[in-house]
Amino acid sequence: MVFGCLLGENCNHSRDLWLEAEERGINMLFLIGGNGTHAGANAIHDECRKRKMKVAVVGVPKTIDNDIFHMKEAQRAINSAYIEAQSACHCIGIVKLMGRKSGFIAMQASLASGQVDICLIPEVPFNLHGPHGVLKHLFLVHATNFMVC
Repeated sequence: MVFGCLLGENCNHSRDLWLEAEERGINMLFLIGGNGTHAGANAIHDECRKRKMKVAVVGVPKTIDNDIFHMKEAQRAINSAYIEAQSACHCIGIVKLMGRKSGFIAMQASLASGQVDICLIPEVPFNLHGPHGVLKHLFLVHATNFMVC
């Protein structure tokens, strides 16, 4: 297996890129740019599929106008979550995520954080109260601080 990186620019020569990918045995191609770049990425992808080439073509948006849809809003949400997490030391944290049958999102976020004690998801029934309830477990295991997602 050969690893490597080729950095360059290519204006309006998408045909050359798929040919080069084939000749060099490239299996992943990342194209960074705006609308024109992504149109080229789409053309390269179509040509690779037509030729049954096993090349993953990835378009990465970049713009000098800073007009990528919802980027500022996403950053604001990330910053808010970070501030909230930093200000909630030694207490219960409850995070609610969207989606009726999307517990996998909460579960993956919980696993990724490494900070969650219990992740309650709609696909798996649970009891809050009682001898085998979530609250009893939390108070037994974590007398002072725990997080629930």
